[in-house]
Amino acid sequence: TELRDKTQENVRLAVLERQSVVFLHDFESPQTLRLRSSTGQLRPAFCTAEGLCILSGLREAELAKFMSYARPQRTPKTIVDEDEMRTRIRKVKRIGYAIEDEECDEGTRCIAAPIYNGDGRILAAVGIAGPRIRIRKRQFPELAIIVVEAARQISERLGYIRRQPIFV
Repeated sequence: TELRDKTQENVRLAVLERQSVVFLHDFESPQTLRLRSSTGQLRPAFCTAEGLCILSGLREAELAKFMSYARPQRTPKTIVDEDEMRTRIRKVKRIGYAIEDEECDEGTRCIAAPIYNGDGRILAAVGIAGPRIRIRKRQFPELAIIVVEAARQISERLGYIRRQPIFV
């Protein structure tokens, strides 16, 4: 609810279920114009920001198995090419969040970050989602900071301790 209050957008908590993400919670935006909230809803993991975050935590064998399934085009912006998807997943690992820009549903954008358990494994993702007329591309960096911070706080509550790199 803190994330929803800060962003005024839908907040979604998702886990991986086979080839899809399932929204365990979808807190609806207080805005008049908003996405329809639907807890329990399934979306293809390959074209959602939450899904990309979770996929970034898979081991290579798990990711290869995931890639062996069909990835149907949902919108003109949906990325279905395996090499492009792997590039996006590597970027999520590097920057710590994912952006979905009308790839799952036309007119919607989402920014999500992974949630880690106490063992350092990604077990879920949290994201904000809203209409593209309100979530502008120029806002992505500032919104990403807010979403990543929320994911960090949730992860810490689950026992995650971020390991700092050791420089010699």
